[in-house]
Amino acid sequence: MKASSSKGKGIRLLKSFVYSIVIFAILIIVCGLLIRFTPLPERWTAYYVLIALCISCFLLGIFVGNIMERKGILYGALFSILLIIVVVVIGGLISGIFSSHGLFQIRFLSSIVCGIIGGMIGVNIR
Repeated sequence: MKASSSKGKGIRLLKSFVYSIVIFAILIIVCGLLIRFTPLPERWTAYYVLIALCISCFLLGIFVGNIMERKGILYGALFSILLIIVVVVIGGLISGIFSSHGLFQIRFLSSIVCGIIGGMIGVNIR
């Protein structure tokens, strides 16, 4: 009985992770379109990407916290770190530039904090 329950949770966690990646991609596309067709400055692209990543981590934290129903801080942080790793690896594959300091940037802490907050909110949603 417990094996099917954990398998169901695993599938739901995987779906929520995929949803957050899709949400991140949609936000990046919208930012690109806004930069292209509006007078938004292009030099702030790194901030736009960081905001999109924070929103994705926040929503992922809500999804994961709601699924796991406990330890929202831990699971929100863990899945946010996983999302950041996936985004950095995909960005490296697309651009062809891999930096040894790519993952260890202080700006990613805000995304992890957003995931933690989302995890806490997700655990308390009934």
